[in-house]
This record gives sequence, C-alpha cells and structure tokens, in this order.
Amino acid sequence: MPALAYLDGGPPQPDALDWLLTSRALAYGEGAFTTARIYQHQVIFLAAHLQRLQESLAGLSIPLDVVDWRLLEDEMRALARQQGEGMLKVMLLAGTGGRGYRRDDETQWHRYLHTHDLSGTLDAYQTGVSVWRLDALESSVATPYKHLNRLPQVLYSAQLPAAYPDAIVVNDGGEIAEGIARNLFWVEGSRCMTPPLASGALAGVMRRQLLKTHETRAEGIKVEETREQEQEVPCLKTVQSSINLPITEAPLTLARLLAADEVILVNALQGLWPVRSLNDAQGCLQQWSVGPVTRMLMKCWHPQMGWPVGINEGEPS
Repeated sequence: MPALAYLDGGPPQPDALDWLLTSRALAYGEGAFTTARIYQHQVIFLAAHLQRLQESLAGLSIPLDVVDWRLLEDEMRALARQQGEGMLKVMLLAGTGGRGYRRDDETQWHRYLHTHDLSGTLDAYQTGVSVWRLDALESSVATPYKHLNRLPQVLYSAQLPAAYPDAIVVNDGGEIAEGIARNLFWVEGSRCMTPPLASGALAGVMRRQLLKTHETRAEGIKVEETREQEQEVPCLKTVQSSINLPITEAPLTLARLLAADEVILVNALQGLWPVRSLNDAQGCLQQWSVGPVTRMLMKCWHPQMGWPVGINEGEPS
C-alpha cells in the first residue's frame, strides 16, 4: 500500500514546506516522535504513544499546549483506519523561531504523521535473534525521551554487522541500558527485570506496558484519556499468577546478563524478540534458550499486535 501522510491535518504540499528549511527541528533536532504498530486498522497502545509524546515534550521543557492532543489523536486513528496494517510514525516538529539556540514563545509547532507497510522477517519470532555487543559512545548523552536527535543510534547502527538486527550497548563500567532500537529485559529464575531509566534506557512504550502490568507506581505525566478506553490485556493476570512473574527495574552489568536464564528485546512496533546469543569480534559470548517467561509473554502480547506467538527451537544462529 502507498505510504500515507498528514502534515498539520492534510496531505503535505510542496509549497507549504518552506518553514522546514529554517525550522528548529531541522537545525537542532527540537521535537519528539513515536513509532506505533498498526494492526486491524487500529493504533496499538494509542494512549501510551500519546503519553510518550507528552512526556518527551515535557522533558524538553516544551509547554504541552503547543499541540492539540485531541486533533492529533483523530489524525492517528484516521491514518490507521486507512492503512489497515503496518507502522505509523508521529513527529512533533518545532518550526521557525528563536535566536540561535534560545527559544521564543512565537515558535509554531507542526504535526507530521506518515505510515508505511512493515517489512521484515518472521525469523526473529520463530527462532529468536542473535545480537552484537557494542561499546557505548563516550560523548553519548542518554535520555529517556524520544526527541528527534538520534545521532547515537545512527552511529551504533553504522557499527552493527549486517547479519545482526540489533546490538546490546555496554559502557566502560560494564553496565547495560538497552539495545539500539529496543529495550532489554532479562530473566533470573522467576524474576523478570529491565534496566532503570536512570541507567540511560529509553522510556519505551512496550517497556511501559510490561512494567505497568506488574507494578503499581505511577510513571511520568498522566496522559488525558482517549475517548475509546484501550482494553487491558486480560491474560496478563493469568501469566503473573501462573508463573509468579514480577517485572521490576534493576541495574544490569554485562556479567549479570551473561548469567541470565532468558533475554528479550522489546519495542512497541515489533513486540518481543527472544535473544538466542550475544556476539562480538572475538566470537560468541553467550547463548540462551527461549524459556517459559519469554514464551508466556509472547503468547500474551502478540495476538493483539499481529505477531507470532510460538517459537521453533533450534541452535542459535
């Protein structure tokens, strides 16, 4: 299906894009974005994506009233109805204004939404993935917010061998926050954990879904409720009771990861990927099986996202 796009409520017109060339979004990466899964003509985790955008603007000290959130929600729903299945990227862009780095109150904000078909292989779900180990960039400033400046992720991806779909980034102290494009979870016994935001992890939408189901503390800014309340996934309570699964935040070192029972990479676009091995230029550092926690979480979350729920065992690639 051809890509669909809205700019401030309608199809982009070339003669209406002059502002982009002098925009703060282009010059300084000032803005925020989120990427969502479209399945069965709906935006999956719609409320959580709106919340992420609000938190990202707040993290950049941008007043939330620069965006009409109800209108943005309508636009997201409309594009999802037209696209049917695929991905939706929503960008909030700071227009022209200010003097150098200094902002002013006159800057107009723009909404750019576009859809694409979602290409890729099912191997990640059916056999799991092998990932690469990368050293963290010395100059990388980690933030939990999804702002437009993703240069560290671009540089990490440039170092990633073509055969590997993602990497686990390790800093000089042997600490791990996340992958390049995904949050990381690991299992020790009957406990499932993820690095805290303070470690430099991104406040991912899928990460939020997993954590909020198993803990009661509030995170961030409460988003205004959507007009159609999203349904809670009913089987999560069954998962938690059947395998006694608390999901918590905990610091993660490379040594701790290598000793884990299971490793999972997650994002809101492609769901949960079982990690089968970690590799670097010296060879394979560790292999993992796809255990009961990974299997149960895939069975729980993937039906509503349109991804496979099963896994074919075999040797890690």
